[in-house]
Amino acid sequence: MIDRPDGHRLLLAVADALSEDVLPALSASPPPIDGQFESARYRTRIAANLCRILAREAQWGPAAAAATVADLRALLDRQDESLAELCRLLDDGLRDGSNTLDPAAVHRVLMANVERRLAIARPSYVQTADGQVAEARERS
Repeated sequence: MIDRPDGHRLLLAVADALSEDVLPALSASPPPIDGQFESARYRTRIAANLCRILAREAQWGPAAAAATVADLRALLDRQDESLAELCRLLDDGLRDGSNTLDPAAVHRVLMANVERRLAIARPSYVQTADGQVAEARERS
């Protein structure tokens, strides 16, 4: 059997290399006179964070999208539409006032989608059921 790391693990490896190897090396270097030092450190931190976001997207993105599709299909009483079509239907109905959806149900679906997206983009910002901000999730 050929075992190779998937995209999720590769992105985490790049993020770790940037955070644990490149960033400390930049910090140990004498700062150049032209101000590029802080810029390079900043860009390295950004690159590492982007790799972690992409890794979470690769791991959790498909399930999050599927859950949103299921929620929107149930809310809009639709069966076969894609995520883009469902979003357009919801947007159009909200914009022109033509839908008769329960505002609380719309709110629940939208909040669930935001929480799923936030769990990928910034997991430390996801709130628990009691309204508290959850602790940052460990890298996986």
